[in-house]
Amino acid sequence: MKKLKKGKFHFLQKPENFDENKKSIVFIHGASINSYFFINQLNFFSDEFNVFAPDLPGRNRGDEKPCSSVSKYADFIIGFIEEMNLEKPHICGISMGGAIVLDILARPYENIENAVIINSGARLKVLDMVFDSVRNAFEDFKKGMIKFGVSKNFDTSRIEPDAYRACVDNPMTALADFTACNNFDLMNSLGKIEKKVLILGASDDVSTPLKYGKFLEENIKDSKFVIIDGCGHLSPMEKPEEVNSVIYDFLKF
Repeated sequence: MKKLKKGKFHFLQKPENFDENKKSIVFIHGASINSYFFINQLNFFSDEFNVFAPDLPGRNRGDEKPCSSVSKYADFIIGFIEEMNLEKPHICGISMGGAIVLDILARPYENIENAVIINSGARLKVLDMVFDSVRNAFEDFKKGMIKFGVSKNFDTSRIEPDAYRACVDNPMTALADFTACNNFDLMNSLGKIEKKVLILGASDDVSTPLKYGKFLEENIKDSKFVIIDGCGHLSPMEKPEEVNSVIYDFLKF
């Protein structure tokens, strides 16, 4: 699947021919990765939806620099929605992408249908060792991100080709992303969210434990928390069939 470009935006789209009779979904990737992370979701949902996965800034040659805050990334996604003339799309984000979704939902921005947040939270503090690893041993960091992003019993070779393709090449982009995560805090703003929200957590996620999702459920009025059992932070790659099924049921019913 090749990336498309419109204006300053690079993105994956399936089907490539926009169908005005279908609703749209925008998938927003997490820190230190790109839009290819959602390849399984693009393939699954494209029969019934127009599916988009934009690259956040800093992923492509000659692209804008990565953003220093989740709020600026949220501005970018709103810009993408408007540039593509999408009418009330569903938005779905994982990890930092989930934080971007929360930021958008807490604004007085009405051009959203509803939202899905995967393995994320209202605050995303990043360990110093993550920053050190990105600065000093970036290739080892990427290997570790895949290894520790799945359940301990999962065979990582099943997802390694796609996972490595989804990793960014520039450590400066990863550092900017993790800085944005580290400074993110929407703990006191969740009450502003009026849209219907599906929250997905993963039982073996060590990056964003289940208590993160539970806090979101307790503080977002119209929300539902579903746990994907037996997988880690990279659940859309590790258990795509189950993740896709839960999201599909939410969007269709």
